Amino acid sequence: MRPYPSCHLGDLPIGGRQLVDLGRAIGREPRLFILDEPSATRNAADIAYIFAAVRWVAASGCDSLYVSHRLEEDLMVCDRVGIMRDEAVIAVALVADLSQDRLVSLVSGPAPEPPCRNGAVRSAEIVLDLAVRSAGRVWTALT
Repeated sequence: MRPYPSCHLGDLPIGGRQLVDLGRAIGREPRLFILDEPSATRNAADIAYIFAAVRWVAASGCDSLYVSHRLEEDLMVCDRVGIMRDEAVIAVALVADLSQDRLVSLVSGPAPEPPCRNGAVRSAEIVLDLAVRSAGRVWTALT
């Protein structure tokens, strides 16, 4: 994180305060690290800090869920992607097996069938098991 040794937390710009929050979360040694659109309002330098944090957390054995609509970032920081639309999982794939073009086609492909028809409830499918046993993996969920 960027050092702000002479600043009070309240004097930091919003991006600086959010990076401090990220550091606090890491300091708690989480078992699951969830970031929802962490780069949405960040500049390139802050995004580099976020990526470094996600990689460090993964290297320490913690799973991460990185929610983003920036496909190029997902391919850079994640190990796997899960694409969801209208409450349905469209695809789950290893990033190593995907090109950006393939990821775009999965995200923008045909819509899945609706989850319910005529009030009938479809059986639930486990999408994310919070008792994750695959330590250090970084996932993204694209919705």
